Amino acid sequence: RQMCIRDRDEFVTPQMKMDLRQELQQAINRRNVLTSRSKLKCIKFLEYSNDEMKSEPTDSERREQLRMKAIDEILSSEKSYIKSLDKLIDFFVNPLKTLNLIDVGTHTILFGQLELIHNINNELLSRLEENSDVATAFLRLAPFFKIYSVYAFDYRNSMILLQNLTTKNSSFRNFLEQTESRPEVQQKLISLLITPIQRVPRYRLLLQQVLLYTHPSDNDYKVIQDSIKQIENSINHINSVVEDQENIQKLLNIQNSLTSRLPNIMKVIKKIQSKLCEQF
Repeated sequence: RQMCIRDRDEFVTPQMKMDLRQELQQAINRRNVLTSRSKLKCIKFLEYSNDEMKSEPTDSERREQLRMKAIDEILSSEKSYIKSLDKLIDFFVNPLKTLNLIDVGTHTILFGQLELIHNINNELLSRLEENSDVATAFLRLAPFFKIYSVYAFDYRNSMILLQNLTTKNSSFRNFLEQTESRPEVQQKLISLLITPIQRVPRYRLLLQQVLLYTHPSDNDYKVIQDSIKQIENSINHINSVVEDQENIQKLLNIQNSLTSRLPNIMKVIKKIQSKLCEQF
């Protein structure tokens, strides 16, 4: 048995022992490399997770982001509205003044207070572009929005007049068709004239969105509330004026109806009177 063991040891040469040791060492090295790579992956994963945690906005940051988005919406919305007013002034109001297709009284009824509204809203846009203090801008200019009530009061008559002009005045109708189809316009006059009617209620919605993302402890929270109240006062005034206009129109319709029936009523009265006289 000892001979067999000795023979087996003699069979394993020194070179073979060296090769075995190298293979073993290489295996250990490979394992260490894999372990190091795994560690690096874990470290990178942890670092990435930490970065993600750091980049995740807080509730306060998220609220401020939404607030700024609502303010940006006010600015972009006002720019779009001014473009509509610019179209009205540049392609309809001013040209119809110089072309003499309609008289001054008709022009006033058709376009009302548009030029004044245009000036007020240009001032509002300038203030909004200067800084992000939308609350102060609206608080200062909201009282002037009552001019919209005059425009709203005249709007129904403006639409009736527009329809009559389009039907009966061929020169005006041709002007309208050519202007509305211009590449710079691409809008109907009737759709442009309604934009001021829709604008003031839109301000309330936009400011309420800003207020939603403004913390009560913020400096401008109370100012935004006051701005919304001012705009609501303007909306109530506009609604009351429109309601008065509708009531006046109803009274006029009743008056016209009675006037048209008056001759028939008088005939009936005379017949009754004559019959009464015959009886006596």
